[in-house]
Amino acid sequence: MAMRSTKILEILYVAFFVVLTISCDKYLAKDTDKDVFKHLCFTQNEVVGDIITENQILLKDNKITTSVKGVTLVNIQGCKGEFSIVSSDENIVSFEIYHISEMPSISIRGHKTGNATITVKDATGQSAILDVMVKYMEISWEVLKHEVVVKGDQLTAAKVKEIEEMALSSIPAKVEGGYLFIYNDISDDYYNKGDIYLYPKMIGGQQYRKGTFEYKEGEDGAGNRLIITIDNEMREFKYSPYAGNNGTTWTMPSYLYQISEDLTDKYRSQYTNLEQVITYQVFRYIYE
Repeated sequence: MAMRSTKILEILYVAFFVVLTISCDKYLAKDTDKDVFKHLCFTQNEVVGDIITENQILLKDNKITTSVKGVTLVNIQGCKGEFSIVSSDENIVSFEIYHISEMPSISIRGHKTGNATITVKDATGQSAILDVMVKYMEISWEVLKHEVVVKGDQLTAAKVKEIEEMALSSIPAKVEGGYLFIYNDISDDYYNKGDIYLYPKMIGGQQYRKGTFEYKEGEDGAGNRLIITIDNEMREFKYSPYAGNNGTTWTMPSYLYQISEDLTDKYRSQYTNLEQVITYQVFRYIYE
């Protein structure tokens, strides 16, 4: 069984693996009043919204999940003297020292799906084992709002409304529905494609359609084109932050995004005075 670690102070070659050793007497958790932090254990920084607080969250049962090609930061608490770190299978999980100021931290990187362990042992003989599960990254979008923009100076108000209703009905995910993206196609370094589950009515519900997705570069060179193929039907969307599209005001949480679909060519033969019709699905991220 091959094992590896990264050198900071001294590398010890032992049998078939490399062990990292580093002194940690000066590294103490901020919340030193908690007795649990006086013993060797693993924590993560508390995150509230988009703010990293000074609090430490104890990892339940010393278990953590990361994703293929993903990186997860873990802090080590309660170590005394020099300690060693080793991965049970570097083909699944490797690590590096990420940050050293008030406590030692390691970045755990997933390479393929499976399970492995990270073992830490200090100078007093204390040891702690972190169980790491590596899975494909999953991201969900919950659709919160639909918008449509119809342009055509010669269109009557009735025609504009008719086109709007047709375009909105073509949106595959209704409000409260959404998409689940599973990044399981890692055939190249871009990691931008995989399987998709479309939930028409309720994100995570029992009704869904399965297909594939891929991000591609747009005309401006940004990776803002999303290609979704379901039931042999390919649809192309443009991905961007949400900023409002039709001049209406709507109070929404921050950090929202949207995908837009240009349906002009689809409807122009039916409405000769149509200049443009674009639908928008406004959504929020749900990370797994």
